[in-house]
Amino acid sequence: MKKTVAIILTGALAVLMGGCQFTQAEIGTTATEPATSAPVAQSTAAPAETTNVPAETTTAPPDTAPAGGKTVQLVDLTSIADKPQTTEKLTDNYGNAYGSAINNSSTHFEYLTDGKYAWLKGTIYIPQGQSSDNNCTLTVKGDGHVLYASPVMVKTSRPVAIEVPVAGVNKLSLTWSGNNYHIGCCLAEAALTESGAADTPVDLRSLPIEITDLTSIQSKPEKTDRLIDTLDNAYAYAIYNTVREKDCFEYLLDKKYSRITGTLYIPKGKTSNNNVTMSITADGESIYQSPAMSATSQPVDFDVDVSKYNDVQITFSDNHYTQFVCIGNAYLYEI
Repeated sequence: MKKTVAIILTGALAVLMGGCQFTQAEIGTTATEPATSAPVAQSTAAPAETTNVPAETTTAPPDTAPAGGKTVQLVDLTSIADKPQTTEKLTDNYGNAYGSAINNSSTHFEYLTDGKYAWLKGTIYIPQGQSSDNNCTLTVKGDGHVLYASPVMVKTSRPVAIEVPVAGVNKLSLTWSGNNYHIGCCLAEAALTESGAADTPVDLRSLPIEITDLTSIQSKPEKTDRLIDTLDNAYAYAIYNTVREKDCFEYLLDKKYSRITGTLYIPKGKTSNNNVTMSITADGESIYQSPAMSATSQPVDFDVDVSKYNDVQITFSDNHYTQFVCIGNAYLYEI
């Protein structure tokens, strides 16, 4: 009898232990499983990447996409600069079709948005049949600050979907780096979404200003279309050494800016072995001297504090007839 009871108790204990082990395993699995996120709507366009340039950087994170709100087509607004031109080339090089688009026949659109909108959205694409070997970029600015810079678009580039936060912006501008005689490029279904009560204004002080947006009191910097360096890195925009020696680009910054940043590079295809250097002088004090740049030089990043200076000068040791050198993404940041 005692033996029978012992067997029964041993069996019951085994069942209980088995149940506990099963429950513990279940708990362990649940604890290590990632939380299930809400489904994200997928774009019908091809992936936002290019075949031979770096992947795009979208200003708006994927989880802050526009939600609802009245949408206004860009072509229905009045540009105070060039007038956007619609195009009938509504299919890209990968066969994706779009309902409407504007092209880069005009290179600069500007709108007085008066802080009424939260998002600018659309898709940048190269139209089907484009065979030019040139490139194009699109830059979006709010009150002079760079809100978005597209990847360099070439004939093999895949379409790039953009969602740019513009809440609190009073003047919005869109600038193409080249027109359609250079290379055709389009912005499909370009629209602004009106702001809601929960939309947070853009902190413009943390965003850069292109140096070409400031007025130089000496020579005027010129932009270049040579936006790819010898290592195939791509830049949103660049200026080049149109001046030399005692000539310079000079700006009265009035101690309003914290730093100047950029990348010094030799454009792809340049083979000259001559050297050129870039210097930055502020209120008569030398604050930066670049390495000597030649055809074999690696690109050089710089980030220079200008917060305590009024007058800043950028000087090159020689101009582009001797050696072509560029400053890619030359930006100033407000204090």
